[in-house]
Amino acid sequence: MGGFNLVRGRILRGVYVLLSCEEEGQIKRLIADNKEWFEGNFESIVPWDDSFAIFEKIAWFRCRGISLALWINQCFECIGVLVGTLVEVDEGIISKEVLEYARLCIRIPLGEEVRLAKSMRISDRLC
Repeated sequence: MGGFNLVRGRILRGVYVLLSCEEEGQIKRLIADNKEWFEGNFESIVPWDDSFAIFEKIAWFRCRGISLALWINQCFECIGVLVGTLVEVDEGIISKEVLEYARLCIRIPLGEEVRLAKSMRISDRLC
């Protein structure tokens, strides 16, 4: 496994992962030896710093009452802006396997609780 079996990965919150090894410097060597793999699987890799803090979280939302004609990324982005920032749309929604609700992944401030029922007009249609 090229040393990967020595790596411990822990999800911190949302999109952050802490990678560690018992032997000091091993992570740095693994990243250097497998740079292409790490770059393909992580948006960025930075060494641990005690000042690291998380100020946001990722949450999945179910949105009901949206006409199928409006199931487009532009519409989903407008919905995401109401509470945070759209990260992604569930694959089952894109392929229209699930039609009961739209499932959206949205980045919101940490500590924020979102319970929202809102009617909005999209392309002159009330949703």
